[in-house]
Amino acid sequence: MRRRIITGIVLLVVGLAVSTSGQNALGILDIPQGVAQIGAGGAGLSVISGAETLYYNPSGLSGLTGISFSSLFSTYMGQASYSAFALAMRSVAIGLQTLSSGGIQGYDGNGNPTEVLSFGNTLISLGFGADSSQLAFLSTLPVRLAIGAQIKLVSARFGEEHGSGFAFDLGTRIAFPDIALGSFAVTEPAVGVTASNLFGSLSYDGGGDEAF
Repeated sequence: MRRRIITGIVLLVVGLAVSTSGQNALGILDIPQGVAQIGAGGAGLSVISGAETLYYNPSGLSGLTGISFSSLFSTYMGQASYSAFALAMRSVAIGLQTLSSGGIQGYDGNGNPTEVLSFGNTLISLGFGADSSQLAFLSTLPVRLAIGAQIKLVSARFGEEHGSGFAFDLGTRIAFPDIALGSFAVTEPAVGVTASNLFGSLSYDGGGDEAF
């Protein structure tokens, strides 16, 4: 109970709209990732946009050219800080994200103040993607099919309590040939689908697991 109350206070401070349930320990997984994707209102799953492609659809990594780097730092109400870094080249990317807050007042189950606590999440990720041009058994498809996955190592800290675990993302992207209807043309049409935070859980040092 104490962890849930503390977690709810921290997430309120950092502005995350999630209820005070068990999954609140994973606040870093609830933060929108990637400036381009945020600007698109979450509608860019089929867009390839440099290293940030790692965050929202790892299958798009197969379409990168050259080496790309992205970074982001932000603060929330002067209480919490969030940073994200990603480095990518064609088909492979690595990323690091951190969320931390100090000086959060803790409360017990009766609403009485306890000690001042700190909260933190760290996420290290490795992503990869491949498309039909790289896979001989798919090279004859009339569309360009890409598949990808991201492996995430997540750690959480609530005062003296620590936990860690793994999560997985899967993604696919299908690019179609250009479409021309008279003077109207659509170039590089594509659709993307992802499934995030699959198959994992967070295990705490003091015992107990928390599903993603």
